Amino acid sequence: MALTVEKQNLLEKKTKLCLDTKIERHDAVGLVHRAWMKSFAKVDSNKRAIADRGWNPLNYKLLDHEELHRVKDNNAVKKAYELSEISGVMIPDPSNLNFSTGVARTMMDKIVEHKVREKALDTAWKDQEAEFIQKRQEIFNNCSKMTAGVAFNSGHVCLNGAVHERVREQYNSRQQKILEAQQRKKDDLAKMRSKVDAIREKSSDPTKWNSTELQTMVSWFKRPGDSKLPQRKEQLLQ
Repeated sequence: MALTVEKQNLLEKKTKLCLDTKIERHDAVGLVHRAWMKSFAKVDSNKRAIADRGWNPLNYKLLDHEELHRVKDNNAVKKAYELSEISGVMIPDPSNLNFSTGVARTMMDKIVEHKVREKALDTAWKDQEAEFIQKRQEIFNNCSKMTAGVAFNSGHVCLNGAVHERVREQYNSRQQKILEAQQRKKDDLAKMRSKVDAIREKSSDPTKWNSTELQTMVSWFKRPGDSKLPQRKEQLLQ
């Protein structure tokens, strides 16, 4: 078989390269790829095998299958009646069976109760099916991250179509939030710069600035990792 030959060739190459002489899981794809045309994709032999089994073209070969020649015993009920007649046992009339007292009544009550419960569950499921589908669709439409469970529960088992569109919407939404955050940061920086420019135009002497102006100026030069801004003017001037 071609697959066996490819396995042997692979082990020989690994031996020459001083690698572990064993077949790893990631080797399976390459082995099947190299052996496919030689072993599995042999069109002529596959056609002959299909014809010999009577699959295509259809012929009478299937009628020779052993399953069709087995004798099936479908006379179990008839034989039971015959044995009852031979032994002298009268077969009771189903209309005369006791379902009102004793164990028979208890068993019948349990059977009826079980059937009623099953019917009630089926009715409840059918009544709530539309609500379940709607809730799962809402989860699909409002989820922040698409997962296989969310897609499957909403009835989407393919990655194209609605699932692809929803993933694209989530990606665009995340990108939009990032752009909005960057724009807010730029706007805040522009407002802070305008305040700093206004304070500098007012006076270049820090001692003439009030506490609010000092906090604005110190905040302008503050960098990540610096200590917390002081509140008192004397500390801000330091």
